[in-house]
Amino acid sequence: LGLTHKSWPQIGSAVALVIAPTVLLTMLSSAERGCPKSCRCEGKMVYCESQKLQEIPLTISAGCLGLSLRYNSLQKLKHNQFKGLNQLTWLYLDHNHISNIDENAFNGIRRLKELILSSNRIAYFLNNTFRPVTNLRNLDLSYNQLQSLGSEQFRGLRNIGTPTSPILPLS
Repeated sequence: LGLTHKSWPQIGSAVALVIAPTVLLTMLSSAERGCPKSCRCEGKMVYCESQKLQEIPLTISAGCLGLSLRYNSLQKLKHNQFKGLNQLTWLYLDHNHISNIDENAFNGIRRLKELILSSNRIAYFLNNTFRPVTNLRNLDLSYNQLQSLGSEQFRGLRNIGTPTSPILPLS
């Protein structure tokens, strides 16, 4: 190879020139993952409000504690919609167009304590919809198109009283 002890510093410098940009790009991409484009982030809180979003951004950091998606154009919450956000303690989805929530949409966010779903187009919930969020304390369902709520829908929620919803019978 013809390498001598005098050529080692040159090789070390060349390796550093190759590695440094790679490390920098890795740091930048993880920063981008932490705060989605067009959102505002404050520490571990992510605010993606009034952006006309039709989909929930995929680049939200796994360490996110609070997520506000208020005043957007979300129409449905899909199976495992919040997978990977297992640190989430509050989630604001009010003032969207949500009419369909998969019964497994909230899988993986067991630490969730506050869920705001007010001012949407929700007409019903499947029985297991809230089962994965056993630590839920505040659930706001007001200003939706709900006809009735069955007590079965809240089974396993130890810390919650009657959900916030104006004059809606629990059957």
